[in-house]
Amino acid sequence: MSTTTIIIKSQTKCFSGLVLECTHTSQGLGCSMNVHIFRPPQTLQSGQKAPVLFFLSGLTCTDTNFIFKAGAMAFAAEHGIALVCPDTSPRGEDVPKGDSWDFGQGAGFYLNAVQEPYNKHYRMYDYIVHELPSLLISNFATGDNAWLLLESENKLKQSIFGHSMGGLGSLVIYLRNLKSYHSCSAFAPISHPSNPDCAWGQKAFKGYLGDSEEARQNLWPQYDPTLLISKLNSSSVKAPILVDQGSVDKFLLQNQLQVEKLEAAAKQAGVPLTLRMQEGYDHSYYFIQTFVRDHIEHHAKFLKQ
Repeated sequence: MSTTTIIIKSQTKCFSGLVLECTHTSQGLGCSMNVHIFRPPQTLQSGQKAPVLFFLSGLTCTDTNFIFKAGAMAFAAEHGIALVCPDTSPRGEDVPKGDSWDFGQGAGFYLNAVQEPYNKHYRMYDYIVHELPSLLISNFATGDNAWLLLESENKLKQSIFGHSMGGLGSLVIYLRNLKSYHSCSAFAPISHPSNPDCAWGQKAFKGYLGDSEEARQNLWPQYDPTLLISKLNSSSVKAPILVDQGSVDKFLLQNQLQVEKLEAAAKQAGVPLTLRMQEGYDHSYYFIQTFVRDHIEHHAKFLKQ
């Protein structure tokens, strides 16, 4: 398989659009990767081109979870937005698996690992920011059959959101690449992974980035939304960041998420961020289903500008 070709394994009609089950070889990750894409009906019926909304999933998930469970396609179809749902880590026999569900395959944390043996494959930050958009452009945004919307020759019109670990990833990627994305939102994001009380973050950062003082000072802050947002100001972020959090989320209560620290850092920096504490909701896809329309409408406002 060519490294520049996305193979469509199946396509299924949904809300007059198409759900595309895709696979490709990733040069950066050194493995085959799966991705699900929703192609909205406007691109099939009237030749309209669609902006892209990336969704990054959480721990243990794959490229299928959001597409299968979130009920998002109806709203993406309404607004003419393409959904792109990548996997959460590199996979395959040659890819180190890690020793538990919250580290290794299914738990890539959307960072570039520097520690062996993970540094060879676990480069999810570069994959999401650079490699996957480039593949989408070459396969679906150029040529006679192009249906994705370009902002410039080598840049998709795009936004990003995610859940839990994927909420962490979407915030980090947005805050580090503000000129590349029109908007960002998150469901129950891991918001302060470098904090000692965040066991998930401590484990991932030590395993992928290292536990030396140098790593803690120079590498860890690059992937911590609370620390990243604290270095910005009111003029840096144009589109308000939307965060939804369930009040009875067990991971919130275990200090894994720490969204209140993200909110406080944003407020102090003057960065527009709306945290909505949703009473009685947990960490599940029932929570996501309930508020996914709000998130897609949030992104639609900025993708249509």
